[in-house]
Amino acid sequence: MSKVRTIVFGGLIAAIHISILLIALYAPSIFIDYLLMFVMPFFMAMYVIKCGFVPGLIVGAATVILGLFFDFTLFRSLLLLLPTLATGIIYGLLVKFKASNYTAVYVLTVANVGLFFASAGLISLFTEIDFIMNVKEIFKLHETVHSSYYAMLLLVGYCFLQSFLLHFIMKNQLKRMKSVCIYVVLQCITIHM
Repeated sequence: MSKVRTIVFGGLIAAIHISILLIALYAPSIFIDYLLMFVMPFFMAMYVIKCGFVPGLIVGAATVILGLFFDFTLFRSLLLLLPTLATGIIYGLLVKFKASNYTAVYVLTVANVGLFFASAGLISLFTEIDFIMNVKEIFKLHETVHSSYYAMLLLVGYCFLQSFLLHFIMKNQLKRMKSVCIYVVLQCITIHM
């Protein structure tokens, strides 16, 4: 892929992520928020698979900076963007290294939980909001829920489900892309014979 196409495709991916972020930040429905958070890693994973790791890091960093610029809700965009973009980048690397199904799901789950911890830690450095409050903010839990175990279980379950869906949906899409490419090559060969 040429450099111009890589840059244009990266700008499109960043614009899609910022649009999804703005809908997730200001949507009144919790279901839309979760659905959009599940969709976000797919775009970055396709970009890393198509363009490579370094352009993926550059687009991810630019998207996080733009997200912080458009966010008026005390760094909530960092909680939404950092784990989802990094999950997409990590999945793209796992596909390039041809990781097994179990490895991909477990690595993505552990990385996603760790990234939620990292983003919540960054937020707690700049604000007076602790980690449990950040998790409650992500999942829109009521202030009356005082159990930190419930919030942590919800976070780990969410990360596992997102990793599982990302891997198996992307795996099927990549198989379709390969079969379409093989079909086109075979058609080109038969036409030229």
